[in-house]
Amino acid sequence: MIRRLYHCRPEVARGAGGTGGRDKYEISWEDGYLIHPYDRSGDLLTPTVLRSRFPHVWQYLEEHEAILRQRVWFGKSPDERSGAWYGLMYYPDSQLFSRTKIPCPYLSRDTSHCIDNQGTLFGVRAGYGIFLRQAVDLSLFYVLVLLNSRLCSYRFKQVSPEFQAGYKNNEVYISQLPIRKVLFRTNGEQRGSAVDSLKRGYERAVLSGDFNSLLNTVGTFLSAIPDGWPDLEYERSDVVHDLLAFLGEEMTKLHKDNQGEMKRFLGWLEGYLCVPVEDLKSETRLKEYWKPEATWEGFWDALVQNKGRIRKAKLPGNQAEQPVREGFESSTGKLQPILHRIQRTDWLIDRTP
Repeated sequence: MIRRLYHCRPEVARGAGGTGGRDKYEISWEDGYLIHPYDRSGDLLTPTVLRSRFPHVWQYLEEHEAILRQRVWFGKSPDERSGAWYGLMYYPDSQLFSRTKIPCPYLSRDTSHCIDNQGTLFGVRAGYGIFLRQAVDLSLFYVLVLLNSRLCSYRFKQVSPEFQAGYKNNEVYISQLPIRKVLFRTNGEQRGSAVDSLKRGYERAVLSGDFNSLLNTVGTFLSAIPDGWPDLEYERSDVVHDLLAFLGEEMTKLHKDNQGEMKRFLGWLEGYLCVPVEDLKSETRLKEYWKPEATWEGFWDALVQNKGRIRKAKLPGNQAEQPVREGFESSTGKLQPILHRIQRTDWLIDRTP
């Protein structure tokens, strides 16, 4: 397991599942990365191939050869389980895990899911994955939105047993969450036109903050009989499905933009100070500079506390403070509209029937 990629090329590194997607709509590799010395067919790469094509990976493996050879799982060595001392002890179906999916941690405090199209791997008792059957019209983004909703979060805590580290995410409990059945029967042209109209309504609402008109329109597609049950003869749930799938894609993009800007600023800061943020005291305070309650004064104080570890920039001092402050204010200025849009879109999702 490696914490950062450094010289490890993505062809032979896979995100390690288990905590991927700790935050809604965001995939992050807090467990680190697995060196994945296999080709696309799932065959183990030979030492010759690794040495010639991925020299940094092979060097890392050789440096840790003694430790890797000591691994034992169910009484078997790496050679017995994978055919080589550097192979994975448990290797899941390569084709299956390469598919787009929703990874779930083994245990979590809340329903916080994301879409993974990067081939995340997770082994026994490390996590689960939600895949769609090949021949279904349902969008994985639609499922994602429902799983991340407040309703599913509440229901999840009612049906799953609680452990010290959180609630269990396996099929027994996920299958009990309220995922509405969608009837795909609206004429293609009519459906597309209706969805386009709802998307325009969303753009107006997310700017104004008034979602009443949009929610009323959504309600017209979900007809109900007098006792409150869906009117299956007249409802057009496929239109609402498409809207929610669109909102899922929107939230995924917004979180990606948000994460990208945070990484950009923190990366610049590390380069300017010549020290990784994770090596500093008050690491969490620095990484959460984007939160509404965070201030420049608090951020700068956290940096000044680390003046003994920061050799390049003389802290405190106006000469060092000015470029950091400019970078901080520029980044928070870019993040504020993104976070505002995320908050309003999340609010809409929770109130869409």
